[in-house]
Amino acid sequence: MKKLVVLTVVIMLLFSVAAFGARFDRKETMYITGGLWGPPSNFNPLAPWSAHPGVIGGIYETLYFYDPITDSLSPWLAESGGWTDDDTYKLVLRDNLTWADGTPLTSEDVVYTFTLPGSVDGIHYVGLYEKFESVKAVDEKTVIFDFSDPVYQEWGYQLYQIPILPKHAWENKTPEEMTLGANIDTCMGSGEYMLEDTAQDRIIYIRNDNWWGNEVFGQPKPKRIVCLGVPSNNVILGMMMKGEELDFANSFLPGIPAIKNAYGIHTFYDGEPYMLSANTAFVYINTTRPGLDDPKVRRGMAFAIDPIRIVERVFENMVLPSNTLGFLPIDGWMKYYNEDIANEKGFYYDPEMAKKLFKEAGMKDVNGDGFLELADGSEFKIEIICPYGWTDWMESERIIAEDLRAVGINCEPKFPEYNKYFDDITSGAFDLAVNNTNTKGTSTPWTLYYQIYQDLINGRANNGNYCRVEDPAIKELIDEFNRVPLDDEDKAMEAVSKIEAKFLDTLPAIPLWYNGMWFEANTQIWTNWPSADSDNNLYYPSGWAGEWQQGFLKILINVDLK
Repeated sequence: MKKLVVLTVVIMLLFSVAAFGARFDRKETMYITGGLWGPPSNFNPLAPWSAHPGVIGGIYETLYFYDPITDSLSPWLAESGGWTDDDTYKLVLRDNLTWADGTPLTSEDVVYTFTLPGSVDGIHYVGLYEKFESVKAVDEKTVIFDFSDPVYQEWGYQLYQIPILPKHAWENKTPEEMTLGANIDTCMGSGEYMLEDTAQDRIIYIRNDNWWGNEVFGQPKPKRIVCLGVPSNNVILGMMMKGEELDFANSFLPGIPAIKNAYGIHTFYDGEPYMLSANTAFVYINTTRPGLDDPKVRRGMAFAIDPIRIVERVFENMVLPSNTLGFLPIDGWMKYYNEDIANEKGFYYDPEMAKKLFKEAGMKDVNGDGFLELADGSEFKIEIICPYGWTDWMESERIIAEDLRAVGINCEPKFPEYNKYFDDITSGAFDLAVNNTNTKGTSTPWTLYYQIYQDLINGRANNGNYCRVEDPAIKELIDEFNRVPLDDEDKAMEAVSKIEAKFLDTLPAIPLWYNGMWFEANTQIWTNWPSADSDNNLYYPSGWAGEWQQGFLKILINVDLK
């Protein structure tokens, strides 16, 4: 039955793509997938946790562009910016910036965007807003940010995360429309592309031929981007092998090492590991559940899981196992990796150590069924979840459950549909969950710890703290790190080390492997894709939501027609 359903989905997708292919000139259209996991519903740049690929970066632009490969921050809407003293940041916009409707983009739009949390509840960057003394437009191009409490790490990150909003198009929206609205009918930004249409399984973006950046960066080559929602990685693999229906995928495709050359599939590295490291896959632990609220139990589970088996069996060595802190192997993070703390307090695969920690926590097999009960004798049966269709995570989850069951933890893998999965992890209706939200390479590891420990909003973990940790001490340490200037690496190392030690002592989440920057492309229509061997197109190949301003925008400019 399952095979019949998959076959039906494939036929529908191929028919659908063929129909749109007849409508659109194939040599003007790029088909991408890997970031749309349900019918299009959210084009709201103020809801980045659920906004679709292309909304931030492609339609609504940011002040800066960040490249994780080179750990470099470069101006985008901004012409320049810098600290004029400890509390003051001066930003200068480029000349001739415009919105898609032809209205000039000015400093007033920047001020409006950054001060919006002061008048509308529920804006996710309200914490940054509360650090401002004032935000003022000096002239049409210049904005002065005066901080009452400078947060240097966060500011460096938000410069390429917060999309600038058109004041003239947004100031008449209600607060509910701003924070909860889908923004489909009013989706208008300043970027390379505009929203043209949607269907049940796709988003269609059309090039903004009047984009201000044509004169600065060059015009993007594809006239249209069709972002496809494909329900299974195996279906994506079939489309990629066929070649005609798909140009670019950001999905784990099993068997790529064996078939890539035979089918002309391009990857970033030609050999192992084939993929860049994109983010860290953690097992997030709901620390409010009985048993899981004990750090010894959590650390025991960390010693019980074998990440190398996952890397070899599931990912065919296309990814790497994570270090004990979950730090991505990029210069911007690893310079703050404290080897001494990692060696002293970290974990590694050791089932006997896991059993020892469970015993210290008072767990034992009371009824002789082979599984451990809690110290009070109550049953300890847990589930681990990841989204259905994410075949790499599903198989990894099965291995994790096997490893836990081998040391006496009764763990069952479950695979809910994505929307239910997301609701479960944000509402706290889960035990263990595989997730990588906001663990991507950024300009600072502050982002990693902030997402693990950030405050809940109305009891929900929409963008982090899935573990539901309430620990004022570690939040104070994260705030301390946030206040360290970007150029003071010694002080930053001292601050980060304290967080690292606290994290490993309590371990609310277990880092296991680096999720690949899954990138597969074919060259039937488009060429000059990013490659480790490229001299002129070495950009981060991510079309995922919220990451277009980290590479994909420049890829669209630099690809060529075959």
